[in-house]
Amino acid sequence: MSWREAGTEGATVRQIIERWWMVAAVALAGAIAGYGLSQLNPPSYQSVSTYVIATGDSIEDPGDVAAALGVLRNRQVTATFAEILQSKTLLDRAAKETGSAGSDFESTGVVLPESNVVSLTVSGPDAEAVREINQIIGAAGSEDLASLYPIYTAILLESAKTPTAPASPMPLRDSLFGAAIGAFLGVVLAVVWPVPDRQTPSIFDIGAARVQERAEAGGES
Repeated sequence: MSWREAGTEGATVRQIIERWWMVAAVALAGAIAGYGLSQLNPPSYQSVSTYVIATGDSIEDPGDVAAALGVLRNRQVTATFAEILQSKTLLDRAAKETGSAGSDFESTGVVLPESNVVSLTVSGPDAEAVREINQIIGAAGSEDLASLYPIYTAILLESAKTPTAPASPMPLRDSLFGAAIGAFLGVVLAVVWPVPDRQTPSIFDIGAARVQERAEAGGES
C-alpha cells in the first residue's frame, strides 16, 4: 500500500469518526423502521413433528429386508413421504377439519440430513390449530405412504405440540437487523456526503471582515 492510499484511507476513517452522529442517526432510524415493520406482521405460530421411515412387519425374508433397506438408503421413500406431508391437498383437508382456511396455513416436510427421519412443520395464525393440523396431516400422510409402499411404515418420533409463543414476528431481531442496515447506510452516507470547503469564506466571514475594515478605517481617521 502506497502512502497516498494510506492517507486516503486515514482521511475516510477520520471523516466517518467526525460524522458519528450521522451513522448513529441512520442506525436509530433503521432500528425504528425494523420494529415498526415487525409490528405490522400478524403473529405466526409453528408446530413440529418428526417421523422415521422403517420397514414394516410384513417383510420376513432377509433378502427382502436388505433390498428394502437399500431403497431407504437412497432416500426415495423418505423424499416421497416429505412431499406427501407438504401437499396442498392434505393441508386443505386438515384445515377444513379444524374449521380453518387452508390458505392461512403452510406445511413443510423436510428429510433430516443423513437419516430416514422426516420433520413436518405447520405454520399459521392460530396456536391450537397448527398443532391439530399437524397431527391430522401426519396421520393422513402415514396412511398414504402405507398405501403407496406397503412394506414401509412411518413411525411417530415426536408428536406436535401447541406452541406457547409465536415464531414470528421477532421485534428484537428485526430491530437489530434494521439497525445494522442503518449503520451501514450511515457509514456510506458519511463517506459520500460532500465535505464543506473550509477555505472558502462564508457570508458571515465576509461580513465580519468588512466590519473590521470599517472599524480600522475609522480608527485611522
